[in-house]
Amino acid sequence: MKIEAKKSETILLVGSASIYLSSGKASVFESNLQEKKMIVVKKEKQIAIKLSEDSSFFLKLGPSSSYRIIQGDPFPILWKKVINEIIEQRRKKILILGGTDAGKSTFCVLLANSILKFGIQSAIIDADIGQSDLGPPTTLGLGLIRNYIEDLSHTEIISLIFVGQITPSHDFEKVILGIKRLLERANTFNSSLFTIINTDGWIKDIEAKIYKKKLIEEISPELIVCIGKKNDFVGLYNKNKNFVQLDSSRYVKKRSKGERKKLREYGYRNYLNNATLKQFNLNRIGLKEQVDIFVDRNKIVGLVDREDFLVGIGILKEFDKEKRVIKVFTPVERIDELQKIDIGFIKISEYGEEL
Repeated sequence: MKIEAKKSETILLVGSASIYLSSGKASVFESNLQEKKMIVVKKEKQIAIKLSEDSSFFLKLGPSSSYRIIQGDPFPILWKKVINEIIEQRRKKILILGGTDAGKSTFCVLLANSILKFGIQSAIIDADIGQSDLGPPTTLGLGLIRNYIEDLSHTEIISLIFVGQITPSHDFEKVILGIKRLLERANTFNSSLFTIINTDGWIKDIEAKIYKKKLIEEISPELIVCIGKKNDFVGLYNKNKNFVQLDSSRYVKKRSKGERKKLREYGYRNYLNNATLKQFNLNRIGLKEQVDIFVDRNKIVGLVDREDFLVGIGILKEFDKEKRVIKVFTPVERIDELQKIDIGFIKISEYGEEL
């Protein structure tokens, strides 16, 4: 269908959908749209298309998708001010905190694209293991942003680390260690990069604050951007740290618990595409933990290389302790790179359904 909007209006588009600019001038998250270039919006994701002159678009809507046209900029004016200060002051390690659906990922995209306008690349560490945009759920990801993006999932993936959980509450020390390793990897890749660390929405209870305070201590960010209500971050402020609190956009897309579960299941399915049953000899490939307790079928597993980075995920199907053989449903073909199998705690079916 063809839609039109006027200068200074914004189109909020929820996927699954596709859209292209047929005439006029518009941008998505600070990235200017090219005419006739198709933009695909994934299911349950939302983009904001800002118009700088009267424009027309061709739009295709999928199931459960929608759009609406609003007046003005959907993002708080303070967001842009803080982003400009980050760039001007060269704050190169930025930690993003906030609750579920606060707009953390959106802020990350705006920040990365704004940095790119100055010809500077940035790295993104996705530490939201339940709603990861870079890798499958249960993983931490490091990506490089060389080009403008409309979504964090468009980032060039450099490395993934398997955690095996969808929340850090069960073992946040493992998550922090993984984030530190990805920071080291980013510095090795390019020490001049801006590095943005996006986090999960676990923020309000005592254990969450212990985790976030420990994370801040361990990685020493140059700026901590807290998105949401000020009360959400009570107990995290520290005189010796740089904090800034931003309100969420009132147009942020809220997701139910069921919708977040569906997004995770889409992520599993995407990474299990073309999977087959493969057999591994544990005399050649080790397990990261004691094998006695890991006898449950359908647990998600991480197949990792010699440096402990993820090669791919799979599903544990059979385990013969006497023969030291494990069978895994996985799409991984680069068997020679594997060093260990890390068995997680989430159970999923071959179709990506959480069991």
